[in-house]
Amino acid sequence: FVGMDYALKAAGERGIKLLISLEDYWLSVDRYVEWSPTAGARTDFYTNWHCRRHYRDHVRRFFSRRNTFTGVLYRDDPAIFGWNLMNEPRCTSCGWALSAWIEEMAVFVKSLDPHHMVTIGEEGFYSSSCSRVHLNPGSGDRRTGIASSPWALMEGQDFVANHAVREIDFATTHVWPDNWLGFADYSPWMANEAFDYTKGSDVWREKLEYVERWIDAHVADAESLGKPLVVEEFGKAVPVSGGRLDGLAPGESVAGDPWNGDFWVRDEFFRAVHDAVETSVSAGGAARGSAFWVVHESDEAGGSDKDPYRVGFDDWSTWQEVRAHATNVRDAEWRTFDGVCAA
Repeated sequence: FVGMDYALKAAGERGIKLLISLEDYWLSVDRYVEWSPTAGARTDFYTNWHCRRHYRDHVRRFFSRRNTFTGVLYRDDPAIFGWNLMNEPRCTSCGWALSAWIEEMAVFVKSLDPHHMVTIGEEGFYSSSCSRVHLNPGSGDRRTGIASSPWALMEGQDFVANHAVREIDFATTHVWPDNWLGFADYSPWMANEAFDYTKGSDVWREKLEYVERWIDAHVADAESLGKPLVVEEFGKAVPVSGGRLDGLAPGESVAGDPWNGDFWVRDEFFRAVHDAVETSVSAGGAARGSAFWVVHESDEAGGSDKDPYRVGFDDWSTWQEVRAHATNVRDAEWRTFDGVCAA
């Protein structure tokens, strides 16, 4: 906890608000299953009594932690913006269990900390009961002549129903075009003559269009729910040293001159997300913010160049886009605020 203590102290000193995940599906769920004498599979996490008790105990301890630098309890810390119940929770072929867990734990978290906002931390996949299910990655809706696996549909999330829970204060979505669209209907490694990219060799343009459709759909659904939306994770892969990203097609352009800080293709993806958020803020819509993945000090520090989504301090073109977005959102919020006051 000492590292978190310092992060909260540093954030508070700089006027930064942190959205903190209470757990991580990818890194933590298996431990809870191992600790339980009766759980046997990862999907048991959401229904097993011992796993659920351990999660609640963890949350209690987290909220009652007193920061060793500031003396403030976590549940009272103004540097905390809100809580994710879990980063990217999934329950393969058991959406009912995930939904019940979200309802239970959202109520529990709010009972311990009614002052901070709570969200789920989902990617935002749609269930089969939703008319937007065709937007899920792996849906195969846009391709013929190639097999498609509905993997996202099977992960148990239901963006609309999950975020309709009363104790969930705002919605989130993630969008990972290279990870997601490298599977099934978008996989360049499975291509054949029937696998026709409509944009020729510029595969990234199709991925960009997908990002725009994905965010627009989630903004509309969040507005129907009457809740704000945060695009909580997004990114665009760039070249890595000594590695390969399977989601990139052979010859796909991902940057202008990345070794000199020019990431113009990645910047197009950042701009698409930023434009959607800025438009929504200006119109008083649901989308209220975004967060990209991920900042690294430099490519030389500790092998950080192995992460294809890294944004280094020297990536000047991307930081220009990020700074412009921060300014535009701030200005749009002030214009909206002034308009409301004037009315």
